[in-house]
Amino acid sequence: MLTRRTLFTSGRAVHNPYAPPLRLENVSLQFNGKPALTEVNLTIESGQQVAVIGPNGAGKSTLFKVISGILKPAQGEVLIFGSQPGKHGCIGYVPQYNQVDWHFPANVFDVVMMGRASRIGLFRQPGETDREIVHQALETVGLSTLAHQQISELSGGQQQRVFIARALAQEAEIVLMDEPLNGLDRDSQNDLFEIFRVLRRKQVTLLVALHDLQIAAAHFEKILLLNHRVLGFGTPEEILDPVHLLKAYPGHVHLIEKSPGEKIAFADSCCDPNPEAEDELDR
Repeated sequence: MLTRRTLFTSGRAVHNPYAPPLRLENVSLQFNGKPALTEVNLTIESGQQVAVIGPNGAGKSTLFKVISGILKPAQGEVLIFGSQPGKHGCIGYVPQYNQVDWHFPANVFDVVMMGRASRIGLFRQPGETDREIVHQALETVGLSTLAHQQISELSGGQQQRVFIARALAQEAEIVLMDEPLNGLDRDSQNDLFEIFRVLRRKQVTLLVALHDLQIAAAHFEKILLLNHRVLGFGTPEEILDPVHLLKAYPGHVHLIEKSPGEKIAFADSCCDPNPEAEDELDR
């Protein structure tokens, strides 16, 4: 991974290793006149692993696109190690499964090598160092033996690991994963959790959009509760309580009394309280 020194990415962005990896200041964005994000303020520290939860259409995908520089906020600022995201090469973005053309004619090695593009530069061929980094990334996610297989021939879990390997080959210090567990069986999910532990050891900052609140509580140290605006950011114990969940999932939270004076909240997280207002950027 990158060392703690000031770096320049593609000669443009100053990378200040002493600034927070991610800071959003009063970020707002509308889509077709509807709020996608409203006055989002957030600071993520180095190496933190954060589950981003909220109902459908809450702005989770939009948030990731703003952080990665795909979308620009109408108001506010996003800072990646002190600079704007569009100038950085240290953000790895793993989009939702249905947003990827899995029939694109490329093998696993070539897709992971795409992560080296910002490091290699235009009109330059990958060198031995680049190939070695790609091999190491594939080894980390357990796909070394499938390096020359077409991505269309892989299982869903293997395809997700290809994109994580691409982020590792990119030497990303921030990895954004949008609903990576959707459609995966238990074994494939456990494989991803093991990779998350590897990223933790590498001090990679990780944000993962999820619907499953139990998984968020069991596998993440921090939870960001989002419904167009930040409704809470803290530990699972602090965020997954009736007060916060009733704000995020109005009409879809059920309270069960565990003992006198103590209630547990269960959110019907697959449902959008107002499907008509779903942010199209979140699809």
